[in-house]
Amino acid sequence: MRSPSAPAVVALAIAAMSLTACLPKAMRLNPLDPQMARMSAAVAIPNSYALASGDVVMTLAFRPDDASAPIVETFPLEIVRSNLRPGLQPGRDEAVFVGKLAGNDVARFEATQARIRSRRAATTGKGSFSISVKGLCAAAGTPVKDLPVRTFVTASGDSFSPLAAHRNLFDALNAEQRAALKSQIRRCAA
Repeated sequence: MRSPSAPAVVALAIAAMSLTACLPKAMRLNPLDPQMARMSAAVAIPNSYALASGDVVMTLAFRPDDASAPIVETFPLEIVRSNLRPGLQPGRDEAVFVGKLAGNDVARFEATQARIRSRRAATTGKGSFSISVKGLCAAAGTPVKDLPVRTFVTASGDSFSPLAAHRNLFDALNAEQRAALKSQIRRCAA
């Protein structure tokens, strides 16, 4: 498992991405459903930015109410640029990137699901599922000032369901987090 640094995850996590805060269709998704290992996530960002494989991560976690250790696994997503998927209409000057688990991470995701199901059978606790951006690139000459982001998910290959609303991510961060995020934005290769 590739572990991102704590400051990068904090600074780049997109707020309110857990399924508990999603719109109705997305709320019906169960992160422990076996189909979720084959899910796809999408991130819409201004077209002056780009995402690459590993820039978006999916986290599946269970934090027990007792003193036992939490289960927290992070999975980097393989990214492709795709503006033509059901439910993913790019906005003006926006690009949509779709990600999925790499082939070798599918088994690890399924194993994590099994560990969480087993732990939930033995104790109470809180589970979470999130999609976070931990890096991206900006085209040469792009001022790094606004970063509206929308996220979507589908488990069945059907139409994508929105997870988070269009927003300026920088406005949701404090000064330290904003600086950390900006330090993670690299220049896109020509």
